[in-house]
Amino acid sequence: MDKFKDEELEFLAREDKDDDQDLLKNPLNERRNVFAGTKPIGAAQTKIDQNADDFNPDDYLDHQAFKRMSIGLWLSENRRNITKTIVVLLIFISAAFFIYSVYNLVVYFKAGNPADGLTDNNLSQNTTKVEPLVFSKVSVFSNNTKNDLAILLKNNNPRFYANFDYCFKKGDVNLSCGNSFILPNSEKYILAFAIETENSNEDISFFISKISWNRISREISDYQSFQDERLNFSIYDIDFKPAASRVSANIDLNSLEFSLENLSPYSYYEVPLNILLFDGNELKGINRYIINNFYSGETRQLDLSWSADLRDARRAFIVPELNIFNESIFLKYRGN
Repeated sequence: MDKFKDEELEFLAREDKDDDQDLLKNPLNERRNVFAGTKPIGAAQTKIDQNADDFNPDDYLDHQAFKRMSIGLWLSENRRNITKTIVVLLIFISAAFFIYSVYNLVVYFKAGNPADGLTDNNLSQNTTKVEPLVFSKVSVFSNNTKNDLAILLKNNNPRFYANFDYCFKKGDVNLSCGNSFILPNSEKYILAFAIETENSNEDISFFISKISWNRISREISDYQSFQDERLNFSIYDIDFKPAASRVSANIDLNSLEFSLENLSPYSYYEVPLNILLFDGNELKGINRYIINNFYSGETRQLDLSWSADLRDARRAFIVPELNIFNESIFLKYRGN
């Protein structure tokens, strides 16, 4: 029995030894042997875990792209409503322009084109728009064997000026004809010189053959400033001496000296000057002088002499006659 036990113990010992050898040959054991000399990975794992905690996905997203996608999605969903809104707006805009056009057509046919003016043909239909010119009686001044004629016209319309053709007539005979103008809300004399008339001068009349009324442009909101800027002339040192105080070669001569300064920013090809001689408020005589190429800022000293019976005249009144609505009167600027 003892021999049997000894053999059993030897067998078990040998079996344990074989198991140990089998364990050493196991792949897992072999892998352990390969990594047996490596360092532990605990520190690296800890770093990875920290990086994972610090990772923020928002840092890697394109928010602008998301916004554009959102806008595009909104436009796509509301395309029909947007289209309807645009169509409605265009309809309102078109209707507004249509109403404005119709309004201007109505104004055009009722009051005439402001650019072309109101003609004498439709003036009778617009008496509430334009007041007719007011005339004085024709004044006649003897000038040697001929006569000078003058008539005062008054325009009471503050927003209309007129261009017209006229004639001084004696009966059915035209003595002197021409064309002239009158500015808004103003008065002026129409003059004619050296007219030959026969018999009595009492039946001389004045007649306007054609008149064209023109409305001041809406762009001119302050007409008075518009006029003052263009008719800004200073007339001073006026010295009038009637013929009785000056005799030359047995011919009585009237003399007039004065200075005229152009204070406006405009230069003119010519500036006609109507010279009116008064005794109090009564017109006693007339004359005219034209200044050529009158530049802005320039001053002219004038000395005029002419023959006429002006012994009763006491003062001279000098009036520039310029149609400031006519662009052709302005002298164009020329550089050096």
